[in-house]
Amino acid sequence: GTDAGAALGDTWKVLTQLIDTGTVTTEENAVERIVGTVATILGVVIFSMLIAFITTRLDQILYNLRRGKSRVIESGHTLILGWSDRVVDVVRELIIANESQSRAVIVILADVDKELMDDVVHARLPDTRTTRVVVRSGCPSSLRDLARVNAAGARSAIVLATCSEYASAADKEVSDTLSIKIILALQAMWLPGENFPVIAEIYDAAKRDLVNADESGKVLSIDSWDIMGRLFAQTSLTSGLEIVYSEMLSFDGCELYFYKADWHGVRFGDLPGHFRDGVPLAIHEPASGAITTKPPREHVMADSEEIIVLAQDDSALRFSRKKLYSAVACTRIENHRLQTRRRILVLGWHPIGNVVVREYAGYLAAGSSITIVHRSPDEALEAFVHSMAGGPLEITLESGDPRQVDVLQGLDPFGYDTILILSQDAGQFDAEKVDGDTLMILLILRRLAVCLEGSARKTTILTQVFNSENQELLTRTDADDFIISNRLITMMLAQLSEQPGIKRFYDDLFSEEGSEIYIKPAGLYFGSLPVTKSFIEIMACADARDEICLGWRIGSLRRDSTRNFGVTLDPPKTQTVTLTEDDFLVVLAEDAG
Repeated sequence: GTDAGAALGDTWKVLTQLIDTGTVTTEENAVERIVGTVATILGVVIFSMLIAFITTRLDQILYNLRRGKSRVIESGHTLILGWSDRVVDVVRELIIANESQSRAVIVILADVDKELMDDVVHARLPDTRTTRVVVRSGCPSSLRDLARVNAAGARSAIVLATCSEYASAADKEVSDTLSIKIILALQAMWLPGENFPVIAEIYDAAKRDLVNADESGKVLSIDSWDIMGRLFAQTSLTSGLEIVYSEMLSFDGCELYFYKADWHGVRFGDLPGHFRDGVPLAIHEPASGAITTKPPREHVMADSEEIIVLAQDDSALRFSRKKLYSAVACTRIENHRLQTRRRILVLGWHPIGNVVVREYAGYLAAGSSITIVHRSPDEALEAFVHSMAGGPLEITLESGDPRQVDVLQGLDPFGYDTILILSQDAGQFDAEKVDGDTLMILLILRRLAVCLEGSARKTTILTQVFNSENQELLTRTDADDFIISNRLITMMLAQLSEQPGIKRFYDDLFSEEGSEIYIKPAGLYFGSLPVTKSFIEIMACADARDEICLGWRIGSLRRDSTRNFGVTLDPPKTQTVTLTEDDFLVVLAEDAG
C-alpha cells in the first residue's frame, strides 16, 4: 500500500510538471531533479505541439468557411445547383415564395468562389426577409459535394445552365452534359420514397426528352428558347399580356394552385360561385397526371379530381358546398373581333425568331407580313426565310443596321403593328452587349415616336432584355413597350420547383392549340358601355361566350406602374368596376375573336 501510494505521488508530480511547465522541482534528490527537468521539457514540447495543432485546425475551419467547404446541416431547403445570370432572379422569387415560412433556407452550390457568390447575393438581395441564403463552393455533380449541402434532405432542386441562350453550340453542349450529370447525382442521393422535384435547364431537345422520360415523374427540364419564343408571339399580339403572365408566374400577387375537395357533384362552370377567392381554370387528374384546360362548364366534378385555380393566397382557398354567389344569367353578345392582317417588323435575328415566326403562322390572318431587317444576314437566316415561302405569311428579308438612326427612320417603323427587337449579331454571346444594342434601338424608336402627335403611335414594341435590372429601368420609362427578360423564365423555374405538376398546364397555355389567355375589349361582352358590374357578374358574361374571366385591364391606367399598368387579376367576387370602351377583360379562351 505504501509503495502504491508513493508511485501515485511520483506520477502526480510528473503530471504537474508536464502541465505547468514553469514549475521547477525543489527536490534535493538527483533522480527527482532529472525527472522533473525532463518532464518540464516534455511539457513544453507537448503543449507547443498541441497549440500548433489547435491553431492549424482553427485555420482550416476558418478557411473552409471562407471557401464554402463546410457542411450544411439544414434540411427541407431549396437547392440551386450552378451559377448563371439567372441565379439572383431565381433566389428573389423563392424569397417571396418563402414569406409564409419563419425559417426558410436556400442553398446554392456552384463551382465558383464563395466570396464572389456572397458579394453578388448580398449586393443585389440585401433583404432576404424570412429566408437565409447559404452558398457553398464545389462541383454540383460530385456526390461528395452534394452530401456537404445535404442534398438528400432538400425539398427541391433547380439545376441552372452554365451558359446563356446566346452561347455557342459547344458551350451549350457542355452545359447540357453537366446538367445531366447533376441530375444523375441527385437521383443517387434520393432516399427511398422521398424523391424531391428536380427542375433543369437543358438546351438540346433529345436530352430534354431523355430527362423528361424519368419514371419518377419528379425530374423536369425546360427549353428556355421555346418558352421565350411562344411568349414573344403571344405578348406581341396582345397588349398587356406580359403583365398578366408576370403576375401568374411570380409568387407576388396572384398564383396558380392545385386544390382538391369533396365536390358533391358540382359542375365546373358553377365552381366560381362556391369560392370567395379564386378563379378555376383547369382540371387535374392526379392518377394519370392529365390536365384539361377550360373544360366544358357542364362537366361534373369527380372527387378524385383537382382543380387548378388562380388565387391571391392558397390559405384563403375554401370550397363551400353551399353556393356563395349567384349572378344573373348574362345574355351572350354576338360581338366578335375580326382577325385582320398585321404588319410585323423584326429588327435583328436570333434562332428564337424561328419559334416566334412559326407561332405567328398559327395566330395571324392569312396575308399578314413580316419584314426582317439584319445588318448581315447569314445563310441560316436566308434558308429559314426561304423555307417559310408559300405559307400563310409574307416574309421578306432586308439588309440594314437598325442601330443607325437613318436606317431605322427609312423603314417607317411606326407604320407596322408590331416591332420585335432581337440580337443584332448572331455571333455575339455576351448578354450585356446584346442588351446594349437592344436598348440603343429602343431609345432611337422612342426618339422617332416623339415626332408623332399624341396617341397616334399604335405600334407595340417588344424587346428582349437579359438583365432584369435593365428591364426595370425601361419599364419605368415607358410601360407601353413590352419587355421580355430572363425574369419570366426564372419565375417559371422557381414556380416549378414548388409545384412541378403545373408544367403541363403551362405547356398547354403557351401553345397555339387549345385555350390561351387573351386581353379582349370590354365591348365584346356588353351591349352598351359604360357599364358597372361586379366581378361575379362579369364572369357570367364571359361564361356566356364559353370563356373564363380572370380579371380586367383599365385602359386609362396602362402607363401607371403603381397600379400594375391597369391589370387586376382575381378581384373579390363582389368588387364592382365601371368598364368603358377603352377597357378590357382578361380571359381564358380558345381564340382571339
